[in-house]
Amino acid sequence: MEANMKGFKRVWLLLLTMVLANFAVAGIIVDTVVQREFVDWLGGYAYQHDLNDHNDFALGNVTGGLLEVSVWDDSQHWFDGPEVILFQVDALDWDSGGITFGHSFSGDLEFGALAALNTNGFLDVSIKSLMGDFYVGNSVLTLYSAVTDVAEPSTLGLLALGLAALLFSRRPKAPKWLA
Repeated sequence: MEANMKGFKRVWLLLLTMVLANFAVAGIIVDTVVQREFVDWLGGYAYQHDLNDHNDFALGNVTGGLLEVSVWDDSQHWFDGPEVILFQVDALDWDSGGITFGHSFSGDLEFGALAALNTNGFLDVSIKSLMGDFYVGNSVLTLYSAVTDVAEPSTLGLLALGLAALLFSRRPKAPKWLA
């Protein structure tokens, strides 16, 4: 009987550890700016990702990210040449932006962009036509944060830990024949 109880306690402790370990995982935040903007020859367009309206975003927690911006040709004229597009992310430091030749943009966020997000929760993006005209579509920003900070799971974890302590602190009563 005592061996069964020890086995039960070990299984219960293992389950409790697994539940508590799930509360400290990395979080993924996805922010999408829905748009369909036309950019003419040598023109530009700017917009902003605002992460402050996400409940699971906390300043200083962003450890990495990916920005994807869709672009397509307007195909209005048969004589349209290739598009050369400058993507400027936060500041023009060639950190996170780049130049594409008529294609959508996809790039990891580097130091400057991550610093801006961790400081104020905003990511400024500007797109400039160096040659050609095109449409700018949706912009998807995927961020990776160190730890999701949610109060309810930690409270439940503390409650479960307290109940486990109460369960394991009970001592079995001695049999009557030993008393």
